[in-house]
Amino acid sequence: MTNPPPFALRITAILCGAVGLHLLIDALGHSIPLLAAHQGPWLPVLTRPVTALLVCAAAILVWLRRRIGALLLVLALALPLATGLFLGRPARAPGMLLMIALAVAANVRQLR
Repeated sequence: MTNPPPFALRITAILCGAVGLHLLIDALGHSIPLLAAHQGPWLPVLTRPVTALLVCAAAILVWLRRRIGALLLVLALALPLATGLFLGRPARAPGMLLMIALAVAANVRQLR
């Protein structure tokens, strides 16, 4: 059994997992009715669940002290921004993802 991560990294991973689960529940609640009705473009509908899964995977990898978890979190932050810019919408970063990304960035030296 490996040693648990340091306290700050543990809190960051737990918050990242909580945000990921919240995003996943929210994304499924919004995406399933849109997919069933075939309304609107597919890209924004699929962006939300993919972002949520990236955040959940990042939480697991940060708990395991892997740097790739921080990269996945940055990708999860950039994906909705890129989708919005591609569709001509204003660029707006998801607030909770930005806070979690900053918390992981503060503890990046503790990752392998």
